[in-house]
Amino acid sequence: MWELAGNAYYAVSWAQPSALLDGLIRMVLATVIVVALLRGWKWGYPAALVFSAAIAAVMLTVYASVWVLDGDPPWRGDTPMAFTYQISGPLIAGAAFILLLHRRRISGVYPDARLRSLARRTGVAFAVEVVLMTSIAIWGFGGWQAEWYRDVLAATQAPGIALLTDMGLCCGYFNSLVISDVWGPHWNGLTRVGIPILVVANTVGLLVLARLIQAGARLASRSLKPASQKVAAARLH
Repeated sequence: MWELAGNAYYAVSWAQPSALLDGLIRMVLATVIVVALLRGWKWGYPAALVFSAAIAAVMLTVYASVWVLDGDPPWRGDTPMAFTYQISGPLIAGAAFILLLHRRRISGVYPDARLRSLARRTGVAFAVEVVLMTSIAIWGFGGWQAEWYRDVLAATQAPGIALLTDMGLCCGYFNSLVISDVWGPHWNGLTRVGIPILVVANTVGLLVLARLIQAGARLASRSLKPASQKVAAARLH
C-alpha cells in the first residue's frame, strides 16, 4: 500500500500515469504469496522466505555499496519522509523474514531439512554468480559491437537485471545506479557500485529461475507419465 501511494503521488505530481505501474511485478508477487500463505499452500512459505530475504538483501546491498564505494549515504539530504520511505522496504522485508523463521521454530511449519536445502541452493546460485561476475571482470559485459561471449555473459545477468529494473534501480539514464547508458571501454555500462548490487540481485534471480525450471520439469514429467502408462497398457493388451 505504501508503494502504491508513492506511485500515485508521482503519477499526479509529474503527470506520468505510467508511474502507477512501477514495481507492478513485485507487488503482484507479494499479493500472490500472501494469498498462498493464507490458504496454506505448501509453496507459499518458502516463496515468502525467498521474497522477503531478496528484497531486504538487495536494498541493504544498495545502501552499503553506495555508502562504502561512493563515500556518502544514499539518503544524504533527504527529508525525514523521504528517508522513511527509502528504508521502509528493507525494514519490512527483513522483519517479515525474521517472523517467518521465528514461526518455523515455534510451530515446525517449515522442516529444517527443507530450510537447509534452500540454503544450499542459495549458496550454489551465489557461487555461480561470483564465477560469472569474475568472467565479466576479465572479458567485459557486452554492449555495442561486442564479441559473442560478452553478450552471453550479459545475458546471464538477465534475472537480476529484471529484478532491479522492477525495483527502479536499473537501467539507463534515469536509473543508472547499476547499469548506465554510458558505455565504457570494458565494463560497458556496469558501474562500480552496481557490481555488488547485481551479484546479490542475480543470485536471487538465478535461484528463482532454477526453481521455475525445476517446477516446469516436474509438471512435464507428470503430464508425460499418464501417456506413457496408457501406451504401456495398450501394448500389454
